[in-house]
Amino acid sequence: MRIISHVTKFLLKRHLLVRFSGGVGYLLTVLLFFSDCQGDPKKTKVLRFRQFEITVPGNWHRYTWELADAEMNGITNEIDSIWYEYNAMTKTPFFLFKTEGQLYAADTVNGLPAYISIPDSGKVGFTRLLIPNIIEGYEFRMSGYDIKDTKSALKIFKSVMVAGSDATKNPELTLKNFSTIVPAEAY
Repeated sequence: MRIISHVTKFLLKRHLLVRFSGGVGYLLTVLLFFSDCQGDPKKTKVLRFRQFEITVPGNWHRYTWELADAEMNGITNEIDSIWYEYNAMTKTPFFLFKTEGQLYAADTVNGLPAYISIPDSGKVGFTRLLIPNIIEGYEFRMSGYDIKDTKSALKIFKSVMVAGSDATKNPELTLKNFSTIVPAEAY
């Protein structure tokens, strides 16, 4: 269905641009066609935010979700969405709502201690990252619910970079790193 939509937009724009003379019209048509294409999920791109940057698959992009009294920011591929928070440390336990069916791991993300939670295989739940002291006195959180592609979410989590990050200190994260026990230091 998405391909049909892009083809329709392409044909409509091409028809409207026929009025332009010669090569300019065709050049604009080609540029508009490629501007409509979805990113390639096999390729990656870097999204830069004020305090951090992350590497995401090519079909992910930023979004802003307007709430009644706030604004939430995140990234999405239109199937999965992950939102983030970067703020002064709250001292709120990351795993405050420990639930059945969640797995937990202590990890290192580019040299920074981190905690990650994912739903157990076949379960619905939160996929979360906490870097408690990303910069002195500040914490960083990313969360998503009912993530279909946990592997991509974990790669995104592992790509978080801030000033002072050390990409050489980023061990591989696999499912064997997770357990049903919350790391004690996460409280």
